[in-house]
Amino acid sequence: MKKNSEKFKPTKEDFKQLYIQLAICLPIGLFFLIGGIYEKYRVKKVFEERGKITTATIIQWDSRTVDFSYVVNGKTYFKTNGKAYMYEFKTGKKYKLIYDPLNPETAELCRDENRQYFLIEDSVKQSEKQPDKVEPNRGKTVNKK
Repeated sequence: MKKNSEKFKPTKEDFKQLYIQLAICLPIGLFFLIGGIYEKYRVKKVFEERGKITTATIIQWDSRTVDFSYVVNGKTYFKTNGKAYMYEFKTGKKYKLIYDPLNPETAELCRDENRQYFLIEDSVKQSEKQPDKVEPNRGKTVNKK
């Protein structure tokens, strides 16, 4: 039995074993990392090139998933996004959604440049509530439609 005061001293054999493990695990990890990044890029490009906008209704959500439904060409699709959401969705409300018309099962909820999701009903109500404002001393309209 070793004393607590004795320290572990790695041998050449320990370093060889470490190098072998790194030589195996590192390329596999990099492969999956690069593959995931490429897939995210590919989906983003598909949405930019041929994506169509529709609305999605939130069925339920928690901090890890959001379930929503949307209709494309008369067919209703249900989807669960398994992402970590810091945004608080409103169940039963409609949000803007982008989908691939060639594969309608591929869809994502739309976000603005501040990474906030587009709640359709609130934006319509806000535009109806806010009358055109006139800037003082300039006579210019601010919220022109």
